[in-house]
Amino acid sequence: MRKQLCVASVALLAVLAAPSARAADPEFARSGLYIGAGGSYAFNLLESSFDDVLFDEVDVDDTWGGNARIGYRALSWLAAEVEYEYLDNFEVSADGVHLADLRAQTITANVRFIVPIKRFQPYLRLGAGATLFSLSDNDVPGLDVDHSSFSGRLGVGFDVYATRNIVLGVGADVVLTDAEVKDPYFSGDTSSSLSYVAVQAGIEYRF
Repeated sequence: MRKQLCVASVALLAVLAAPSARAADPEFARSGLYIGAGGSYAFNLLESSFDDVLFDEVDVDDTWGGNARIGYRALSWLAAEVEYEYLDNFEVSADGVHLADLRAQTITANVRFIVPIKRFQPYLRLGAGATLFSLSDNDVPGLDVDHSSFSGRLGVGFDVYATRNIVLGVGADVVLTDAEVKDPYFSGDTSSSLSYVAVQAGIEYRF
């Protein structure tokens, strides 16, 4: 289902981008290097993973973080980039009792499909890479997570060119990983994978 959704999204963007690329303003659709940074707010998709191995109703708080990227726009409708995102302290608790804090660092290589509508440019982002998870302030003996995992990124957003070089952007990405929570009771149970949705806002500089 995920693969079909990705294929359908790319096909839709290609249909939208083709006529737009021919009419793209060369000032805002030119090839070249860009760098960017911004803030992230992550909505966790983690609670069921902890529920699976702790046999309890676990609460996980959403959290803030930051992101940075460097990329190259090869065509008016296509760019490639490397993105780093850090998310601090998904707080894990049960019945109001603190259990642990979870941090995540995700590094992905992305392809960005762009609809170059002059200064306003929607995009679809697909990426793959790794997520590094770590638990701190762990109050449950034996509770742990996979510290490294494969991750995939699917996102949508839009950029607005404030000037020829300054770009403001907003987007939302789903990051899916194959990391699991490790069973502290050694019962052999496994959890669903750790994932999150990150809403991002930031600024880029186009060279």
